[in-house]
Amino acid sequence: MDYHPLDRAAAYAFVRGTLTGFDYHLLGRADRGRVRAYIGKACGFSPAQISRLIRQQAETGVVADRRARNSGRPFETVYTPADIRLLAEVDEAFGGMSGLATCEILRRQFEVHGDARFERLADVSRSHVYNLRASRTCRTRRTTWEKTRPARWPSGSARRPSRTAGRASRAWTPSTWATGTGARGCASSTSWTR
Repeated sequence: MDYHPLDRAAAYAFVRGTLTGFDYHLLGRADRGRVRAYIGKACGFSPAQISRLIRQQAETGVVADRRARNSGRPFETVYTPADIRLLAEVDEAFGGMSGLATCEILRRQFEVHGDARFERLADVSRSHVYNLRASRTCRTRRTTWEKTRPARWPSGSARRPSRTAGRASRAWTPSTWATGTGARGCASSTSWTR
């Protein structure tokens, strides 16, 4: 299937044409399922969206966008990708400090040092700093690569764990302490040597 609607109006027109073309309300249960699957594949609508559109077609005879004007993007974007990249630079320079400390740095860059790039970021809330850090723009910019540090012991070697206050840790009990009844530890066939 090669049909991919360019916008919501084209998708709704396709749904309206499909429902009327197949006489959806006259179809049996299995055929209605096939038409729903076809609409879902063609337009990328979820099953809930398809149900709403079918109900709208049955009740009003048309399939139209009921959303208010411009409700597809209800909130204005305050922070641009350039602002988010600037935040990533600040995090990189200062080591990713807490939200409060980062807000103070951003505010001082604009108010004290007069850097116009920080005008929008000067008033960001400390909680929104974390939202901006979670954005894809910031994450790709802040990615740091560190060389893998070598292990303290070679892989696969069995070593006795360190002792805590003269007693073995709870995670490991040597087989010589075990009584087999579980009183002091579980019986183990592992024998640790020095």
